[in-house]
Amino acid sequence: MRLVLFVLLVLGLSAPAFATVPPADDYARAGADALAKKKYDDAAGQYLLAYLSDVRPERLLDLARAYQAMKNKQVAIMLYQLVEQQAGNTPTGAAAHGALVQLGAAAPPPPPATLMLTVMPPGADVRIDGVLVGKAPMGAIPLTPGARRLEVSLTGYSTVQQDLAAQPGLAMAVVMTLVPAPAAVAEATPPPVVAPPPVLTPPPTAPPAQAGSLAGSWFGSRFSNAGRRDQQTLTLVLAGNGLQVSGEARLTTLSQVPGYRKAQCGGATELVTVTKYRARYSGNNESGRLLAEGGSVTSCSCEGLCSAAGDQEWEVVLSPRGGIMVDNTFFFQRYEGAAPPEVTVRTVDAKGMAGSWTARIGGVPGWGKATISPAGAGISGSMTQERTSPVQGWRRADCGGADTVTATHRYALSGEAEDAGLDLDFKHKGTENCTCKEGACAAAGAGAGIGGGASFWTLDGDHIVAPGLLLVRD
Repeated sequence: MRLVLFVLLVLGLSAPAFATVPPADDYARAGADALAKKKYDDAAGQYLLAYLSDVRPERLLDLARAYQAMKNKQVAIMLYQLVEQQAGNTPTGAAAHGALVQLGAAAPPPPPATLMLTVMPPGADVRIDGVLVGKAPMGAIPLTPGARRLEVSLTGYSTVQQDLAAQPGLAMAVVMTLVPAPAAVAEATPPPVVAPPPVLTPPPTAPPAQAGSLAGSWFGSRFSNAGRRDQQTLTLVLAGNGLQVSGEARLTTLSQVPGYRKAQCGGATELVTVTKYRARYSGNNESGRLLAEGGSVTSCSCEGLCSAAGDQEWEVVLSPRGGIMVDNTFFFQRYEGAAPPEVTVRTVDAKGMAGSWTARIGGVPGWGKATISPAGAGISGSMTQERTSPVQGWRRADCGGADTVTATHRYALSGEAEDAGLDLDFKHKGTENCTCKEGACAAAGAGAGIGGGASFWTLDGDHIVAPGLLLVRD
């Protein structure tokens, strides 16, 4: 009501009389000319007549800007609020809301979340909350904060749906591998394959290990970014018998788009590259080499910027339980379903991690033993590992002429919870059952350090992994 009275007052005091009413655009041009000359009262009168001749929110927005220019904040706010009510979710409404934010009369809208989506094979339709937004691959997809439903479909493949929790400003990356749709039965359409939403607690249960075989689907995570599906992720599909397996690997890499290339990429700031390899394993049932060779780009979020990553090689330690492989840079977990889980590691729980574990250090034959106890938000414990080390020539007399020394090494371990994992630390505490004299044993201990560092609890709850280190629950 106050606004209506105000408009009538302005009309009565400011509006000039015309025998015939000019078009609204003429009033608007006269208002713009007066505003440019800083004749704000004249501009407001002309913009008001334009609005009364053509009652649209765009005309009222001009009037509001005139009163903001003359520093009449109260009236400007009233007019902007009326524009926002009339225009709703349009550019005019957004301009009014932006002005209200500037005047301190409204809160700024929350920044959208962004989704970097990689779909294999490419070409699939991508829908958010049932609305088609494009075909994969595509650049960053803005998401309104809140619960969103992602749907990916491609002719000949099962549709995949996934729930996303879009938080303001959150950057998410999702990798999906579509599976061929089963043959239709009695002309019935098979139901879509629905990917489960990410779950942190309780964690998903790992599929049963295939005893003595590496065949199946695996996903790999870098120790430097485990717990997030970004930067670099890997999927493996291996087939064969026992350890004689080969198949396909796909490495997804996220990198920054150079500033001068953003226009080429539709404004996207991240580049998603998918490189496909031939994959094979060479080794025994304790350790070996996992090879990815002959890479070629199969998907690129910005045409012309992607290049294939080089051949990859990982010196992996295998878990006797199956389902886990560990390298100095990556660790691999077996999975079932159309796509790897969005959450890649289990949340640290000191009580859940307590107990007895069997330990394997990359490059060191044999298995050691570790005991873990809760220590605040982290863990503490001890570990023993028998090692055979070379002896320097001038110390061979301490070993009866032998060129190696064997000893059981004792370590104190500790780990502080950090992000999605642990910052694991090992301190060498001495040796036992050494085959040489004290000097050679001390030298062997000095060279028996364990790096530790970024460590994670796997989804099955039965493994703790760190670069080159594997702990298996007894």
